[in-house]
Amino acid sequence: MYKKIFLLVLFLMALSVMAQNLQVFAINGGAERMEGKDWKTLVKGQPLQGSDRVRTSPQGSLTLLDNERRKVYAVQSPQGGTVEALVGIQRARAKSLTAEAFAEVKKAMFSQPDERYATRGGVTYRGGNADERLAAWLDTHVGSTFKIQQSAFTVALHATDPATHKSVRSVGVGGTVELLVVNESDEALYVSVLDVDAEGVWSAVSEGCELMPPHSAVVLPYPIEFFEPRGTDHLLLVGYPEAFDPQRVVALRGSTTVDGKTVEAGASVIKMEIR
Repeated sequence: MYKKIFLLVLFLMALSVMAQNLQVFAINGGAERMEGKDWKTLVKGQPLQGSDRVRTSPQGSLTLLDNERRKVYAVQSPQGGTVEALVGIQRARAKSLTAEAFAEVKKAMFSQPDERYATRGGVTYRGGNADERLAAWLDTHVGSTFKIQQSAFTVALHATDPATHKSVRSVGVGGTVELLVVNESDEALYVSVLDVDAEGVWSAVSEGCELMPPHSAVVLPYPIEFFEPRGTDHLLLVGYPEAFDPQRVVALRGSTTVDGKTVEAGASVIKMEIR
């Protein structure tokens, strides 16, 4: 009995230390912490305790840094919960970054004033050959036909009108759409949207990727504007368990091969007619 109590105390102490080392890295769509009886807005860089109760907006998310373990967690919880409970679910699955990579992430916390790319710091490093592996996966599983093959990760992409929030599949040159991204997988995924225009030219829609919690939906915090050429565009959502640089992935397509490691990623595509 005493041994069980002692182990429980050690476990609770470990959770407390873990939570004290947590820090808000990015906020997508709004997040709050309970202070007394009131909800107060969270800000970047704010430390959190294990007993803190936090919540996100219905389609928002909160990205946290674990300074002790050099890990990154994504949380989506409109109903709210304690930091210990919300982070504990992901702690075992998340991979630790190298000391150098984590230092770059920390440095990016306050170096990017443009909140459209709130989690851009999470992709300024390249973990191993993540970019090469993902580029090769796109060549093999997506190619030029955009017939997505089944994978272990399921993601979905939806385009909506910013004014009416209704689904759209056609837009004029200079028009914009909002993108709703859904992670239906059991694992947190880094996601980014690529665009292939009517002439077959690939490009990265954003400069970085967003870390999404498992079973969550997030409206990307920046609208997508369309330019020439007119015709059929393909918007391609890519989800991957490691951080990646979407611009480098685009540049590597067709020129790299998988390095022998089993690669699993998820993708979703929608056609957009540009008038």
